[in-house]
Amino acid sequence: MLPVITVAGFLLLTGYILGLAAFKNIWIVSAISISSILIFEPAMDYIVTQQLPTRGALVGLIFGALGIVSALFL
Repeated sequence: MLPVITVAGFLLLTGYILGLAAFKNIWIVSAISISSILIFEPAMDYIVTQQLPTRGALVGLIFGALGIVSALFL
């Protein structure tokens, strides 16, 4: 498992470095990263497991989305 973790960390840092070079602002890169996790991870969970979120998980997802929107636009 250690080689997988090492490669994943390297790719994550490489992505942040490339994003910083492209956007010239690490906060934009961070917001894009967190937003993509908020959007794609629940979709991927549903595709893989065919399970809908429970009420608590759905409330957490909604509050997470509202937090990202408020951080980006307020």
